[in-house]
Amino acid sequence: MVEPLPDVPKFLIKDLKCCRKLEDDTWEYNIAVHVETEEVKKTVNFNLVYIQGFIDQKPCDEVMILRDCTGRVKLTNCIIANKGSGKEIVSGAYCSVIGIFVRETGLPEISAAKITVIQSPDIDKHLYYKYWPCEVRDYQLFFLGIVKPLIVAEKQSE
Repeated sequence: MVEPLPDVPKFLIKDLKCCRKLEDDTWEYNIAVHVETEEVKKTVNFNLVYIQGFIDQKPCDEVMILRDCTGRVKLTNCIIANKGSGKEIVSGAYCSVIGIFVRETGLPEISAAKITVIQSPDIDKHLYYKYWPCEVRDYQLFFLGIVKPLIVAEKQSE
């Protein structure tokens, strides 16, 4: 039997500072979204996170600082997390990161499991700063059950 993949919630970096560590290596985050005149809330428990942003600082190959439009986060374990990607991580590159959430205080920290370079440094940062928060909000609305994906069956050709 195949184990299901764990849910990896999408976060803005500012939201990582609002997480609370539970007894084991699990974290808790309370999602709250205002819909029309009411607030919808739900708690998500996790240990893996998914973030995106620009490499702000790269003091060495093992440790990097990633920035999104809401803040900065320290990434560790970067050499192994980028192994086999074929793309070098350079300052200014836009990357997605999946990793284990380590610390929420001060500069939040993630031990990276997978880093993917999405785009080189010569891109318009404003586009990414605009669309990543929308993607995170869509995830939250889906998680809260407010929106459902629309699946349209393809027509069979005769």
